[in-house]
Amino acid sequence: MSSRIPSSEFKASLRKFIEDKIAQLRRELEFYEYMLEILEESEVQMELLTVSERRVKDSSGNDLAVIKIGEKNVKIIPLTEVPASHPKVKFFLTKFLNELKPPGSTASPKYNIRTRNGLIAEIVIEGPIPTYLLRQLEAALTYAFSK
Repeated sequence: MSSRIPSSEFKASLRKFIEDKIAQLRRELEFYEYMLEILEESEVQMELLTVSERRVKDSSGNDLAVIKIGEKNVKIIPLTEVPASHPKVKFFLTKFLNELKPPGSTASPKYNIRTRNGLIAEIVIEGPIPTYLLRQLEAALTYAFSK
């Protein structure tokens, strides 16, 4: 048996084929990276379109909380220190949240009051909330979060 050494013409041809394939794969990689960028940008834009924000202020115009409204939930983030054990929270706000439902609906909304060091960190209410109930929620938060 003899071992054949590839001809220089074959080597050049094979080298060109491999270089062309690498260039093609690089272009394909660039294309997919670009598509991924577009996808990520569109996700950010979708979030910006579906989320709005409202500020809850006291009678003096001081910010008390931010309400972040999304398609699937509403987040309330206090901007002042609000003890979770305060009577306005324990009795008034929790009762309001338990009764927060559109007319004709029998299901109570699911909500979660998250605390940190005894203070309210955020309140998350699951599900969309109609605009008129958001106004009632703002009024309840103004009362509960005011000193």
